[in-house]
Amino acid sequence: MFSLIYLSTLNHSMSDEELTHLMRKCKENNKLLNITGMLLYKDNHFLQLLEGDKQIVLNLYNEIAHDPRHSHVAVLQMNDTDHRYFSDWSMGFYNLNNEADLNQLTHFSDQKIEFSDFRHDAPKAYQLLKQFSLTQATE
Repeated sequence: MFSLIYLSTLNHSMSDEELTHLMRKCKENNKLLNITGMLLYKDNHFLQLLEGDKQIVLNLYNEIAHDPRHSHVAVLQMNDTDHRYFSDWSMGFYNLNNEADLNQLTHFSDQKIEFSDFRHDAPKAYQLLKQFSLTQATE
């Protein structure tokens, strides 16, 4: 098992409808690839953890990194792991611009979350993503 966390900046804002469409497509593709994970969106940034076969995860990341909708794509962390944190979700999703999604957090609830800060603090990004594995998200 392999996991990869990346951060990217979108070249344009996404509406709720666009985000919903993107999530539907991601879930379908990830099921076919046996990829699981979590995608967080906030202020035109994505923070995502992908889990699965190493080569499949790396290939998927490469597609994302070359997607013209993204810029400033950066790997924050990648490593072999003994289990999946998001085994029940082909792709969990939270929009942290949405107050209800933001309220799912406990450890981070007293902090201002700026995804750009994670470029220099991968362990904090991992903690944020992992906290969502403890919630009851639905697909």
